[in-house]
Amino acid sequence: MRGGILHSLSALHSQRGRPDEELACLEEALTLANDSDDRLGQADALGSLSGSYYLRGRYTEALATAISAKAASRELGALQKENTSLCNIAIIREALGQPDQSLLDFEAAVATAQELGDTNYEGQFLAYFALLHARQGRHDQATTCLARGEALLRETSDPFSLAVLQCNRAEACHRAGDARAAGLALAAAEAAAVELGAGETSELGISLARVRGLAPTA
Repeated sequence: MRGGILHSLSALHSQRGRPDEELACLEEALTLANDSDDRLGQADALGSLSGSYYLRGRYTEALATAISAKAASRELGALQKENTSLCNIAIIREALGQPDQSLLDFEAAVATAQELGDTNYEGQFLAYFALLHARQGRHDQATTCLARGEALLRETSDPFSLAVLQCNRAEACHRAGDARAAGLALAAAEAAAVELGAGETSELGISLARVRGLAPTA
């Protein structure tokens, strides 16, 4: 129970931009899960730790942790958790410069979310998948992912994920040469960040900083 509470608390620290507190909670939760042979707790903690490492730029460590989370989830027969780990692996592989494998992982994760009827996760996965498409110059595919992802996230009332999607839309529009659309998307994400109280080192805060740092288009 203590491990579960720590894991939930880590998510609040993450959203508020308290990375050190978030990491401490997750590492303690994993230790407790390991000590009590709690496989579900291990899978949850490993999955969240992979995301935490990714946001810190520790990509190699993040990938190894996400793969461990996926294996633990598969052992439990927890298909949704396994699929979430697969999406995390896709995101990390793109950051590591492995776009072809990232593409296959994203396609599998989105397809499985559709099969499971997991509307919210499908929307989140599409928001990240759009970035890979945009960075590879597949602008039509990026636009399609963003449009469907936004519709799904609005349907499930997930304002934080919607704000992250708007950051990704801003980058996608920037890469497609549409500065006006990029500016509108960034403004929407910034307004959401204020309303949500997202900290600078939260996923949303980091996404905003990334988009603000993009060089102007010609």
